[in-house]
Amino acid sequence: MKKNAASKSNKVREIIKGQYEELEIKVNSLIENVYELYGTENVNAVLKEENLLDALLSDELNEKLFVLQKVLLNKDDFIDDPFELIEKLEEKLAYVLARKKVEMELEKKVDEIIEKNNEKFIDDIKLSIIKNKGDQKTAKP
Repeated sequence: MKKNAASKSNKVREIIKGQYEELEIKVNSLIENVYELYGTENVNAVLKEENLLDALLSDELNEKLFVLQKVLLNKDDFIDDPFELIEKLEEKLAYVLARKKVEMELEKKVDEIIEKNNEKFIDDIKLSIIKNKGDQKTAKP
């Protein structure tokens, strides 16, 4: 009986260790994405302003999660379920990334339209100059 209980206890420890490692990977990935999305200087400035830089650099996942929750979701609540929080953080990052992608696509289209219109405008000016020179030549006796 003791052997069976010890075996179950070891399995539970392995499961918990696996979940902790999964959490650790996700949290570190979220942190990397935040830095990539907003830039190191911007993120560090916000973290320093909010006195959260040390917490983000901590070895404790709860502290890192708290920082991510505060920065991305603007909440400083107690973390009940880290898996649920990670899901919310991932959704928020996905939304921000999607929005940024759409903004970049729109900027690209705007740039293309401006470039096209600039070329047309330059061509119109050239044509006007040529026409004016032609008019000047015909006006001279």
